[in-house]
Amino acid sequence: MDKLEKFIREKRASFDDLTPPDSTWRKINGRLDSEGRQVFLTRHMWKAATVLLFAAVIWLMVDRQDQQDPLNLSQIETSEGIDLRQVENYYVNLIENKQHEIRNFIDVYPEADEQLLSDVYKLDSSYQELKKKLLQGPNEKIIDAMVINLQTRIEILNQQLNVLEHIKQLKEENDETSKI
Repeated sequence: MDKLEKFIREKRASFDDLTPPDSTWRKINGRLDSEGRQVFLTRHMWKAATVLLFAAVIWLMVDRQDQQDPLNLSQIETSEGIDLRQVENYYVNLIENKQHEIRNFIDVYPEADEQLLSDVYKLDSSYQELKKKLLQGPNEKIIDAMVINLQTRIEILNQQLNVLEHIKQLKEENDETSKI
């Protein structure tokens, strides 16, 4: 027990003999009421700000999508009769998921680096060039090249994920061996 605590315990009775006047309690209660109103208003302000932010993000996403697709891809069909927008959305979602898995692996195993995704980034820039050519006029060869580009990116990402999984297994086996 430190000296201050010992002093307070010994002198407690002399501290507790006085009671504060009623006006003190009224002032404290008045402050609590006004702080309660402020907290209530602050919470509602944050909720309103969140709703506005959410609405702004949705609007920006829709606006951005319109800017990214000056040529209406949903009106262009692949050789199989599927609209190009659906094909692109399907493959882009797969690619983003696989890139996310690789980034998670890089976070856990820093020795793997962002270079793993460099080939995919190069293919993405090629894809954007193909999209620009498509703006000049729909062409079946360009559409096929776009789909092949998307499929190639997925194949590369799958191969990289397989290699990373193999590295992870080897590292775990090595860690187990070193524990023994």
